[in-house]
Amino acid sequence: MRRFLPSTLALAVALSGALASCASVPPLEDDALGFVVPNIADESRRESAVFRLENVLVSTQTDPESHAFQRFWASYLLAELHSAAASAPFLTEPPPASALVYASSGATPSRTAHLVAAIDHASRARHLFPRIANRPVPAELESLTTEDVQANLDLLVATGLARLGFQTEGGTILANAPKLLDPDQCRTELARLALREDLVPWVFVLASDTLRKTDELRAYRFAVIAIESGALPAETVERLETWILTGASVQFVCPRSQTAYLPGQRKSPISGVAHRDYVAVPRR
Repeated sequence: MRRFLPSTLALAVALSGALASCASVPPLEDDALGFVVPNIADESRRESAVFRLENVLVSTQTDPESHAFQRFWASYLLAELHSAAASAPFLTEPPPASALVYASSGATPSRTAHLVAAIDHASRARHLFPRIANRPVPAELESLTTEDVQANLDLLVATGLARLGFQTEGGTILANAPKLLDPDQCRTELARLALREDLVPWVFVLASDTLRKTDELRAYRFAVIAIESGALPAETVERLETWILTGASVQFVCPRSQTAYLPGQRKSPISGVAHRDYVAVPRR
């Protein structure tokens, strides 16, 4: 089921409207998951998985109160799926020059479409979570815990916003997760939550942005590990390095040689001290 969308705003509207157009399926039993959990990692089956999961939402929309359990898990899985699919998009949108033309001609794969869809579905699941928090995780998803699911939904929204360029909005979610704002605990906590590896650098970016006003040294350390991940777009790396070099109120230097941070390097060329171990000193 392809969608051709002219803008991010129209995308959110179209995604909601598209659900109503899908073929309905029989109602689900209250106590059953009621659908097959797709293999999100299989790129070749993601598009069909989206169609099946959206049908779950369609089949329950006439009585959403009775089917909060199924709607929560379908939304959760759709959020995970679209977040992963942003790296290999199958949703499409027309090029800017034909933004008002709803036709397939010239349509291109849209990373933005998937990120907006991921945020939309994750937000729906977050809204439903209090209603299903005391129910056991379905057997098909028994590797998850309710606490992990809630934290992962928060991170799906936060990293989705960051990947779209809304770091401030995404950072407000991290502000309530102290372990994720500690450079010594963040990676361990993300491993516990089994966050997808491609999203981990975006958490570092968000942590760095969030800490800039309260703890510039920790913000710097998160910026360094984000940059050194080698997984971020060039413009994001440039933004982080610009803050390190000119945006912070302090300067970051090697504690031995006083060498300043050097873009493109990982350590002091004089002492060999790693960038992440630099200290903050007053600007000269």
